[in-house]
Amino acid sequence: MTEAKKTVSQDTKATNDVAKARQKRDEVERMPLKRMGKTETITVDDYDGPKDYTFFFPGLKKAHNIVDFARMGNGVIDNTTYNESLMNTVIVDPKTNWDYWDEHDGYGEVMEKADQFLGKWLQK
Repeated sequence: MTEAKKTVSQDTKATNDVAKARQKRDEVERMPLKRMGKTETITVDDYDGPKDYTFFFPGLKKAHNIVDFARMGNGVIDNTTYNESLMNTVIVDPKTNWDYWDEHDGYGEVMEKADQFLGKWLQK
């Protein structure tokens, strides 16, 4: 019985060499963009002076779930559901909810900035 000799193409060898080289890189070099946990703080004018709002990126899966959960059957985003998810997940300081916004200015601006923050990290 003769044993078949296994041959590997030049392309496969090159691909394997690149993969091995990538595995030997330092963690920082392998993962230059760590999205999870990114934060940003904005300042918005309130009736009693400027107020800081801190945004937090919850990670790709949670961010996509926020968008997908708010999407209605016709593909349009339900603003109530979407903004409530932003308040619960993305806006971390101060904690906001619908009652909070009944007593504070800046709802539209904060929601717009939180949406832009989430979108920025989803696009990277």
